[in-house]
Parts: sequence; C-alpha cells; structure tokens
Amino acid sequence: MTATPHSNLYVRNLSPEVDQAVLQQLFQPYGQIESCRIVKNARTHASKGYGFVKYSSVESAHSAIQHLHGVLYGGGILEVKFADADAGRQQSGQVPGDNLYVRNIPSAWTDQDLLQLFLPHGSVQDCRLLQGGDASRGMGALVRMANIDEATAAIENLNDRIPVAGAALPLLVRFADTAEEKRAKRANSSAYAARSGILGSASPAAAGIAGAQLPAADRQGFAGVIAAQGHHHPATHLLAQGPSSVYIKNLPPEADKLFLYQRFAPHGAIQSVKVLTDEDSQQCKGVGFVNYVVPTGAMLAVQAMDGVRIGDKYLHVSLQTHSRMRGPLQ
Repeated sequence: MTATPHSNLYVRNLSPEVDQAVLQQLFQPYGQIESCRIVKNARTHASKGYGFVKYSSVESAHSAIQHLHGVLYGGGILEVKFADADAGRQQSGQVPGDNLYVRNIPSAWTDQDLLQLFLPHGSVQDCRLLQGGDASRGMGALVRMANIDEATAAIENLNDRIPVAGAALPLLVRFADTAEEKRAKRANSSAYAARSGILGSASPAAAGIAGAQLPAADRQGFAGVIAAQGHHHPATHLLAQGPSSVYIKNLPPEADKLFLYQRFAPHGAIQSVKVLTDEDSQQCKGVGFVNYVVPTGAMLAVQAMDGVRIGDKYLHVSLQTHSRMRGPLQ
C-alpha cells in the first residue's frame, strides 16, 4: 500500500540568484506556505541549488508540482517533487544525550587528538574515529561524555569551531542519533531508494524529470515549452535517445558503489554502477561509471555533477563513450 504523501516539496536546479524570498514568491500562487528554505553551504553560505517548500495541504503541493516541475526558470529546468522529510524540522541529533556525533575532523588526527579536544569540556567516557565516510566532509567520530550537561557544553563550545590552524572546515558537533532516529533514517533511505530505482528494477518513470520517458507527443510538448520561452536547452536532444551512462574521474579513494548511488540517484533511475579499484588495496582508482535507465538521467547527472568538489579534487563527469568502456557495469 502506498503511503499518502506529505505536503513538503523538494525543489532542485535553482540558480544562485534564487534566495528564500524569491523561492517563496515562486511557489506562493499554489497555496498557503508553512515554511520555505534554501539549503546553503555551511562554510560559504552560497546556495547549493536546492531547497524545500512546505504547504499547509497536500493538494497545494500537488498543484505546485503540476505547474512548476519541468519549467525553465533562471537558466535551469526545475525539478519539483515530494521530499523525504519535512522542511521545518531536522531529522537527526535532536534528542539530548551523553553521546555526540562529530564531523569535519582533520584526516591526520588520531583518537588521542580527539580525546584532547573534548577533555576541557568534561569527562570523556569513550571516543573513536569512524573509518571511511565522505572525504569532502572530513572524518567522523563518536564521543561519549559523562552526562548530558557535559555533552551540551561540548556542543556549545566546539560546534562550528575550526579545530586546528589550517583546517579546511569547521567542526560539526551534535547529539548522536537515538535508536528511533536511526530507524527513521533507514526507513526514509529505503523509501527513497525504491522511488529512485536503486532497489531492484526501476521503471523509466522513476527518472523523475518531465519528459524523461513520455510518449512522443508529450516529449515534443516539453521541448516546445522551452522553445516558446526563447531558450535552447540540451534536454531537448536527449529525451528519447543518446548515451545513458556517465564516466566519472577524480573520485576519492574510499568511493564505492554506495558512494555513486547516493550522489547520482537524484538525477534519474540507475540501472547499475561500477567503481574501478586497485587489486592490492581495493581502494578506488578514481574512476567510476553510472548507467541510467534513460538518457535524460545521464545528461542531468553531467549538468549537476561535473565540477563538483569532493575533498581536494573536482569531479569530471561526462557522457559515456565506447572508448572509455572498461567492461560491463555491475
């Protein structure tokens, strides 16, 4: 049985000029808005190109999707769909406790360095660095203080602080997820994976973009909307044919299949992924492939991910050619 969708929308492909006021003005005609926000880079405060709009009713959310999804606005084709979580609340680290989650720890640090960072704020019962993770956000860790008061003091004093001179990012320190929050995350992740085509065979409609797998008449209509506004967009060339795979360079050593799924699934239903690894270390050699169900997914992935910074490198993402093929995607 399919759950009734909530009234919160995820909006993607927003130009840097679109701020919160402009986003609200764009969505205001379709119903009463409860909350609206643009997601920004924590360090630069620049827009990440996506945001959330929550309406007071599901009907208003449906109306906004019907009128705005696939519309050319500010140089990009808007993607508007139901979000996995409400925009007005955080889903992690909201329940106070003595356990803390820490992010953006310098890659050269040890458990002892982490201990010395937290000792001035109370009695540290346990601390350990987490292996792997996203290189663009630094290392993660778990720290357990003696009580909630000490954990709260550590958050107040260390969150958003540069841990050492020359560190790339400020620390993120928050209460660790409770068992209930972890279950909610897993449920949201499973639901998103099912809708995005990560689990099992995905239907072409799961690509999630207007015109991706429509009948010929509708594809022509979609292209006509763009032409009528006096704009030319490459989406009009790849709605029905063209490469459906992308070639990726400059991946971090810890990149694996899940790494690719998490970053490339938002752009369309994925059929398969492949990461080239070193035979001895089993680490990624910096190269990967993502095969989409329809060509539109590949085109959108190139537009969104080419040039994205991961750690100290910038991804190179391009449409797959036969000359780059290293064997079948698995």
